[in-house]
Amino acid sequence: MAFVPVIALASLMVGVGAEVGAPVKLVYAFNLSALEGPLPLHQPWISYDATAHEVYVVQRELSLVRVFNDSGMQVHTFGEDGSLGDIISVASLRSGDLLVVSNIAGATRLTRCNYRGVPVAELTLSGDAVSDLRDFVLESATAVDGKLYLLSRVAKQVLVADLDGRVQRSINLASVAGLDAEMARDNDIAGLSVDVHGNILFTIPTLFSAYIVSTVDGDVRQFGKRGSSPGRFNLVSGIVADEQGLVYVADTLRSVVMVFDDQLAFRGEYGYRGWAAGSLISPRHLVVGGDKVFVTQSARRGVSAFRVVMPPKVEPTT
Repeated sequence: MAFVPVIALASLMVGVGAEVGAPVKLVYAFNLSALEGPLPLHQPWISYDATAHEVYVVQRELSLVRVFNDSGMQVHTFGEDGSLGDIISVASLRSGDLLVVSNIAGATRLTRCNYRGVPVAELTLSGDAVSDLRDFVLESATAVDGKLYLLSRVAKQVLVADLDGRVQRSINLASVAGLDAEMARDNDIAGLSVDVHGNILFTIPTLFSAYIVSTVDGDVRQFGKRGSSPGRFNLVSGIVADEQGLVYVADTLRSVVMVFDDQLAFRGEYGYRGWAAGSLISPRHLVVGGDKVFVTQSARRGVSAFRVVMPPKVEPTT
């Protein structure tokens, strides 16, 4: 894979017709809530179902999955009966089914469930790459265009499989980032996600860097610069990209979410450490869905949703 560093230039445009240099804004919308009010969650695992427009939140300490509608209200829960074991994460499939990653009797399981979380079948991984998975710790899965991306921050590895569990390839993220064996041991991955185009995004906070890897041509884009001023990386964690190519990076120490355009030019950052609505306490995990970014927080601050507001378009002059 070619290693191509990318320098963020503030003069690049956000899409055709957008005002040059204008910020992309994140406007606080709501916190995920139940009937009793906003839920005091502490850094749960989250994912988004683009078909049903629902957010899945896994409280790992309870092995409980909470399902929220597009307005942020809880509409369903599952996992309480223990049939799925200790639930780790949930992925939505285009068919409407769910793929649940869980731990049962010390073994990691992939279980296909219906939309209510009722088990339908167990998914078993197969293929030549499976024999070399001694250090692979499955943490989450993402389904994109008929493929499964099985993610492991611990192993710094992504497996690409079909929907029947046949592993087609393995991607070593340490190698992608240009790390030798010693650097790989000393530098952990904090954020790891896959966008709607199958690109892999991850951050390495100790290197103050983020990476975007194309699984089509192997191109690697790296960005990030150390510092405490806007757009700089201090202790970065979650990273995601939306359908328009905007990239969102959480900085846990600075308590902000940064926005970069599809050319990786900095387009603004939002959040401030505090308890007011719209403020953030150690943001970590991010997901995007529709026109919103969902952010997990510490100190039982729950999951906040921010609406993405694009800059105004510039009308062509005649």
